[in-house]
Amino acid sequence: SLREKLGTRAGRQRLLLDDGHAVLVLHYVPRPNEHGRRPAVFWRQPDGSWRCSPGADTIETLRAHLESYSAALEAIDEKLEEAKRATEYFVILRQVRPLQRAARNLHSVMTALRDAFPLDGEILALRDRAYDIERNAELETGDAENGLSFMVAQRAEEQAEASSRIARETHRLNLLAAI
Repeated sequence: SLREKLGTRAGRQRLLLDDGHAVLVLHYVPRPNEHGRRPAVFWRQPDGSWRCSPGADTIETLRAHLESYSAALEAIDEKLEEAKRATEYFVILRQVRPLQRAARNLHSVMTALRDAFPLDGEILALRDRAYDIERNAELETGDAENGLSFMVAQRAEEQAEASSRIARETHRLNLLAAI
C-alpha cells in the first residue's frame, strides 16, 4: 500500500505510514539553479531497522542526509563572511532560499516521524537536529537579506552625501559667478 502512495516522481517531502512501516521521502540539498527535486527515500520497518536509498541500510544514512544540509549551510555562511558586493549577496540569497524551504519541510517530516514513534530516542535526536538545521537556514537567509539591505542603505547614504556636497559646491560657484 505504501508503494501505491509513492508515485513516479519525488513530489514534496513527506512521511508515509502504514502498519508500523514508515517511509520518508526527502530531498537532497538543492543545488544552485536546480528546479527539480532529487529524492532520497528512507524506510523504517516495524522492527526499527532501516532501508535507505541511497546508502547503507542504517539510521546513520539518514543522519548523514541531515548533515549534508548542515554542511551546505556552513558553506553559505563562509560565503556570507566574504561577501562585499550586492551581487554576492544576491547569489547567496538564490542559494539559501531553496535550502531554507527544503530545511523547513525536512523538519516537518522529522516532526511527523517523531510523533509516529514517540519512544524512539534516535528519531528524537534526528528531529532536534532537523530543527537546528531549519533554524540555521533561517538565520543564514536573514543574514544575507540584512547584508543586502545594509549595502543598499549604505549606498543611499553615500549618494545623499555626494549630492549634498555637489549642491554646496554648486552654490559656491553660483556665488562666485554672481560676484
